Amino acid sequence: MNKIVLTAALVVGASIASAQNVQFYNYIFSGGPLSVGITASVASGGTANAITFSTPNAHVGDNSGAPPGSLRFGSLSIQYDAKSLAGNMYANEVGVNLGGLILGSGEIYFREDVFEIDSMGNEIQLLGSKSVTFNSQNNPGPNVTWNSTITFGGRQVRYIRAKKYMDLVAIDTQALDISRVGFLNQSPHLVPEPGTMAALGLGIAAMLRRKRSKK
Repeated sequence: MNKIVLTAALVVGASIASAQNVQFYNYIFSGGPLSVGITASVASGGTANAITFSTPNAHVGDNSGAPPGSLRFGSLSIQYDAKSLAGNMYANEVGVNLGGLILGSGEIYFREDVFEIDSMGNEIQLLGSKSVTFNSQNNPGPNVTWNSTITFGGRQVRYIRAKKYMDLVAIDTQALDISRVGFLNQSPHLVPEPGTMAALGLGIAAMLRRKRSKK
């Protein structure tokens, strides 16, 4: 199994109001020919706080492999770590987006697990998971577009690790059979830690009391 390891960082937005300040790092791509050429791009500004993985060779079916049509199934995994750099802001959920294509017997199975990790990269606990299968029965397609959210069960954490797993299958039939994943997008959502919100509430209450006392 081929494995590609990359490291990158991004800080986007410093405003607490927009809650955007995340570093993405420790990318790991595995999956032999399906992982070749994967690129990761991060949002460069505005209110966006996302990372997108483009997967140009994550496909199996009639036109895949050498000779063409010889690659009928394959697996791909994508892993990355992320941390909040925005003071007292913590992640409480992540958005998940997937874009792909299925034709004929094509099928895509996707699962993602998100873990809390410590500053050294040790996994502490599973925060949430999501899985879904796309085929001709449940996705009239051919385009696959899927959006969901993985919530952390009320927890707010500074460091996370996301692990994405995909199985692609396209058994040979008389029809055109293709299974393809084109991109995966992730958007961590940051919120103030409870202590910060409580302090903010006390500060507002104190201001209101002072205002009333001056009347």
